[in-house]
Amino acid sequence: PEQLMSCMRNVSTAAMRDALADWFNPNWPFASQPVPEGAYLPPLSPAFPWGPTIDGDALPDLPLRMLRRGQFNNVTVIMGTNKDEGSIFTLLVSIVVPGTRFPLDEPSLEAAMKKLLRDLPDPQAAAQQVLAQYPSSQFPLDNTARASAVMTDYVFTCATRRAVRAISSGGGAAYLYRFEYAL
Repeated sequence: PEQLMSCMRNVSTAAMRDALADWFNPNWPFASQPVPEGAYLPPLSPAFPWGPTIDGDALPDLPLRMLRRGQFNNVTVIMGTNKDEGSIFTLLVSIVVPGTRFPLDEPSLEAAMKKLLRDLPDPQAAAQQVLAQYPSSQFPLDNTARASAVMTDYVFTCATRRAVRAISSGGGAAYLYRFEYAL
C-alpha cells in the first residue's frame, strides 16, 4: 500500500486531468471488446469505473456482506443521501450506455435501466418492473427526471438503507438522514 500511495502522490495534476478526460473517450478500454475473464466493471463505467476492490486483506469481501455478518468496527455511524442525488448521473447515460440519447427517450431509458440492473438474473424483466414503479405519468416533462428518481433510489437511498439496517442488525448504532434544501 505504501508503494502505491507514493506512486499516486507523484502523479501530476495534468496527468490526473488527462486520465479523467480519457474516461469519455469512445475507445475507452472494453468499450468495443469484452471485459476480460474475472474482471468486473461497475454498471456506471466508463463514467465511474471504480468500485470496492476485494483484495482478501484490507477488504476481504463486499462491504455490505461484511456488514451483514457483523464484520465492522462497532462505532456510531451516520449515513445519508441527498434529494435527487441521481440527477447528475442521468447526464452521463449517453456515455455509459452506447446508442442512447440525451434527453432520454423511452428506448434510451429502458437501455439505461437494463445496464443499471445488468447483474440481476433477468435485466430486461427487472427494468420493466422498476419502470412500472416510476410511471411516466408521474414524470410528464421527460424521462430524465424519471431516470433520476430511479438512480436516486436504487444507487443511493436503498443502498444506504441496506447498510444502515445491516449495521443496526449487527448491534451497531447507525443513523440515517436525507438532505433536502430548496434552492
